[in-house]
Amino acid sequence: MNLPLSTTEAELIIPELIMLAGLIAIILIPNFGDASFRIPLSRMKVPILIGGNRFKLTSNPKLPNRVSLIIFSAAFFFALMQTTYGKVGDTLEVTPFSRLFTLIFTAALILATIATTHRIPARANLKAPKESDSENVATKKINALIDNRRQVDFHIILIMVGLGMSLMSMATHLFMLFVCIELASLSSYILVAFHKESKIGGEAGMKYFIVGSVASAIGIYGMSMLYLWNGDLSLDALASAWVESETVDPIAGIAVGSTMTGNRPIVEFMTFNFALVGIDQIINNAAKIRQMSGGQFKCPIVFRGPTASAGQLAATHSQAFESWYANTPGLKVIVPSNPYDAKGLLKAAIRDDDPVIFMESEQMYGDKGEVPEGEYTIPIGVAEVKREGTDVTIVSFGKIIKEAYAAADVLAKEGISCEIIDLRTVRPMDKEAILKSVKKTNRLVVLEEAWPFGNVSTEITYIVQSEAFDYLDAPIIKINTADTPAPYSPVLLAEWLPNSEDVIKAVKKVLYK
Repeated sequence: MNLPLSTTEAELIIPELIMLAGLIAIILIPNFGDASFRIPLSRMKVPILIGGNRFKLTSNPKLPNRVSLIIFSAAFFFALMQTTYGKVGDTLEVTPFSRLFTLIFTAALILATIATTHRIPARANLKAPKESDSENVATKKINALIDNRRQVDFHIILIMVGLGMSLMSMATHLFMLFVCIELASLSSYILVAFHKESKIGGEAGMKYFIVGSVASAIGIYGMSMLYLWNGDLSLDALASAWVESETVDPIAGIAVGSTMTGNRPIVEFMTFNFALVGIDQIINNAAKIRQMSGGQFKCPIVFRGPTASAGQLAATHSQAFESWYANTPGLKVIVPSNPYDAKGLLKAAIRDDDPVIFMESEQMYGDKGEVPEGEYTIPIGVAEVKREGTDVTIVSFGKIIKEAYAAADVLAKEGISCEIIDLRTVRPMDKEAILKSVKKTNRLVVLEEAWPFGNVSTEITYIVQSEAFDYLDAPIIKINTADTPAPYSPVLLAEWLPNSEDVIKAVKKVLYK
């Protein structure tokens, strides 16, 4: 037969076993007496030592206090002397850290036990009140007798608190942690209301119990959710699962799932740099639900947040992923450049039955512009000619288009007329608007705040050369960020980002000036 604990495991938890033994002892010792049991069909009696008239020693009301003090002192000593550590079953582990807490708990309870010697006085040889006693004297005698009877109850509860707290410090399983906390807290409820005849004590105990019950209910509910999520409540397993989940954005996953119940969620990312932890849900779920369900499920969801650089935020916070998402069938990608377009396109995106990537810029949140208070939408997939021109077409989108406006103002003074097209929607792309403009101006410059390899500019370049090659009077020039991670240095950042001077040079180059 296998015992619940091996000898080695039992040696690791000697302080807790001492408290458990003390708990049993403090329950039994005050009941030791001269009771006996008569053997049936005989006159022989066998002492059973429980019940009857209690022995003088065991009836001493000071005994529980002394037993409690011995128990906590012994537990403290063995915890202090412990040099070996290890696991106890699957739910407990003794470590130097847990033993430190055991020492703290037992030391505090030793002090509490000493203090109660006078706080809850125990007096031997007390007599019940006589009829001749005054009401005041009778009340004092009754209270003294009650204090004597409370001794055992109080110290039982105190030992349970110590046992629960010590076990809690060793718990490696969430349910065991909960049980240990409840063992300590339920005992604490009773301690708070120990003088239940006191109105204040009873009220405090009830409030403590109600608050604790609500907390326990929330704790149990939370554990059930964690179990459904992970299937294991051990702290190591939960920690490993949490580390693994750091590569997953639960919000994105929850939002995608909610679309299947008829909702139209909007998921806001602090920046699309952080959306990378949710890109699996965006690419593999949101973009593919309609197709993989044979059209049974639509996915009306909007993922919105800032894109590209926002100043000196360095490499991991300055990336433009428009082309990443635009390369995924099933996703629509919108990048507005002004407040009017932002409102109209966002409303259109919310009403759309497909997932929409709505990309903004932190540096444009302070921009001001005329925005109607009434309801309006802007069609997705329709570009806009922001400035008419005849000499060269400049295609751009997002905040970087401001550099095109600045360049066009300078070039206009030199007699060069620039037509500026704001894509507004990267996918679906309004290629007809681009082709129409190029056929008029015969020259094209594409301005995009993104790395130069395989981006939106590359796609535009291919479209124009394949469908309007004969209209071109000069090679297409695309302007992008430098092919490096974004620098932090303001000097290097200025070199990294495209600017109006880059646009001016490109325009003059396609015009052979």
